[in-house]
Amino acid sequence: RLIGSELESVFGSATSGTSMFDNMISEEWEYYERVYSECAENVCAGRIQRSVSMGTGLMLEVESLCVPLADNDDDPCFILGVMVMKQSRDLSVKAQNGDIPKNQILRQKFVDLGTGIPEDMPPPPTLENVAPFQFRQLYI
Repeated sequence: RLIGSELESVFGSATSGTSMFDNMISEEWEYYERVYSECAENVCAGRIQRSVSMGTGLMLEVESLCVPLADNDDDPCFILGVMVMKQSRDLSVKAQNGDIPKNQILRQKFVDLGTGIPEDMPPPPTLENVAPFQFRQLYI
């Protein structure tokens, strides 16, 4: 573990030794599994920006970057993920007005690390009817 202790404050429990899928809504699992697989197979990074509705009505803009890491045999077997979360008043207003879904992928792309990128990103999941995230506490 390199970093991430602040995530314990956000998620309300220890995140060490757990799968990141444990803290995701199940409707997103297949999408992220496909993105991570493409990143590992093509040795490229994935960049995703999304809106996230919290149970309090607060909207967050979450930007993440995932990069494959290889073992000593040069086989990509880890994904290094970096995530930035910030409160978005603009997204909160748009969601309250019904102009955008409360949970959605806003932008997505692969990033070339020198070996090329896949032709297409996997289609994002449909999250319009997904319940808001219920984190214990959020520090922003």
